[in-house]
Amino acid sequence: MSEVDGERRGYQEGFSDLVPGDYDIAARRRKAETTLRVLRDYFGARLAECRVLDVGASTGIIDAYLAPHVAQLLGVDIDTKALAHAREHSQDTSAGYARADALALPVADRSIDVVICAHVYEHVPDAEQLLAEIHRVLKPGGVCYFAAGNRFQLIEPHYRVPLLSAIPRPLAHRLIRRLGIADRYHERIGSRLVPWEPGAVHHLLVMRCPAGLRDAWQAHLRERGVG
Repeated sequence: MSEVDGERRGYQEGFSDLVPGDYDIAARRRKAETTLRVLRDYFGARLAECRVLDVGASTGIIDAYLAPHVAQLLGVDIDTKALAHAREHSQDTSAGYARADALALPVADRSIDVVICAHVYEHVPDAEQLLAEIHRVLKPGGVCYFAAGNRFQLIEPHYRVPLLSAIPRPLAHRLIRRLGIADRYHERIGSRLVPWEPGAVHHLLVMRCPAGLRDAWQAHLRERGVG
């Protein structure tokens, strides 16, 4: 349990039950194709030698698509049901799955070439600790493929409720209860994210990031003389 801006938040168990889209093969493969194109553009042929960690692997559909293109892939999540689906449908021996906390990743320091963190930060109790863990496990010169939503998008992506992430949180809690979707609005889209301290990570690949995150990270790299 963590407290952010006076609000206590725990872990969001069983997320795949709330959002059945995690089992949508066509939609998940489209996301996987986008991820693969970005990583191929950056790494080229070296991608085949990379160790990849997917933080928030869910049902494993994206990882199943990516696994044949990398040396090794580990998907982690706290959603037991989704991970069972991932293991059941896994056909690539280079891919594995583990139930693990994104705030305490079961991976050695500086051991991963690529961390995929796609639409995860808004679900965890402490987004800054998530970033610190990504920093810890990445090799020098490693990259993080980071994808995130925009707080002011017209349709909130998880529950498809207009402006849910933009309105004050007390009102969002009441609305989500009134609609019978959940007892509270757990996600925090657009929470304050501060670039981690200088260290092993030299590049951050950002797709659809919250306003200011890309600029903040690029400024951080310029200050370090990296990039």
